[in-house]
Amino acid sequence: MSKYRPRVPVFAFSPLHEVLRRTALYWGVQGMLVGRLASTDAMLHEVRRICLERRLCRTGVPVVIVAGVPLNVPGNTNLMSIHRV
Repeated sequence: MSKYRPRVPVFAFSPLHEVLRRTALYWGVQGMLVGRLASTDAMLHEVRRICLERRLCRTGVPVVIVAGVPLNVPGNTNLMSIHRV
């Protein structure tokens, strides 16, 4: 996502420090540590909570979520979803 240098912020949420260190090398990506989550619904809820709590975006703003399903399996990015915070 960051290679297209979007004008909007790009956040990487991961429970793994090594993933966050790697994403720090990508253009404009800000990494955030989160706990391991059991489901996609839990992941979406946690991302929404963090975004609102840290004022990363406002309520009602559309966000694009890119993830791997099943969760906690490396190298498996196969989900893209648009949600309103």
